[in-house]
Amino acid sequence: MGIPKTIDNDVTQTDFSIGFQTAVQIATDALDRLRSTAESHHRVMVLEVMGRDAGWIATYSGLANGADGNPDSGSTGDRGKTGEYV
Repeated sequence: MGIPKTIDNDVTQTDFSIGFQTAVQIATDALDRLRSTAESHHRVMVLEVMGRDAGWIATYSGLANGADGNPDSGSTGDRGKTGEYV
């Protein structure tokens, strides 16, 4: 039996893929640091994370941190939508 190692959490028939939880934890830690910096400087910060087509890392880490928004332009490839969102 072979198990694909991917952080994208896009393997069918599985709840979570190997490496996904670690990727979410690292992204959540980065969001924690960015949030305190953004609040102290009255700025808007954008964190871009990996995730080929799924966007699960951004969704889970954003939910865990209470992010104000989660624009997912990765699925369409249109980065202009992210700029409009911000």
